Amino acid sequence: MKRLSLQWRITLMTALLIAGACICLNLLLYRSGASGMDNLNGYVLQYQQDGGEDLTISQEVYDTKTIFGRKGWCITAVVTLFSAAIAYFISGKALKPLKELAQQAEKVDQDNLVDIRLEENTVAEFRQLSQSVNQMLNRLAHSFDLQRQFAGNAAHELKTPLAIMQAKL
Repeated sequence: MKRLSLQWRITLMTALLIAGACICLNLLLYRSGASGMDNLNGYVLQYQQDGGEDLTISQEVYDTKTIFGRKGWCITAVVTLFSAAIAYFISGKALKPLKELAQQAEKVDQDNLVDIRLEENTVAEFRQLSQSVNQMLNRLAHSFDLQRQFAGNAAHELKTPLAIMQAKL
């Protein structure tokens, strides 16, 4: 699961949630429909005994319950797959600002720490991340400046004794 992209994780979680809801709904509807059909079958059998007419509806009720159950499971599968496809495309659109943020962050290197800034006018969830990365870039730029100053000062301080030693040699 760790190797899946965030978009696929969202899609799978959404599909599982919808599948669970559809299965529960399907079971409840089947139970309700089957009990209604059984009650209807009971009334018909009672009518058959009282009226004496020859009705063979028990097999038809059983066949209807079977077809009703199969249709319910087919609808559950179709709704789950359709919802997963919709979730995939919607999550892709929702994650677009994150992809743009990653593209901006890839442009950052040691030479342009001050020049590159991540856009902070983005979705609220990514705004704080953008601000934090920009602050980190400022601190890194400051640290690199201090390192350059130290290297320059060290080189200058070493030049004086080396120049004296060269002169004596």
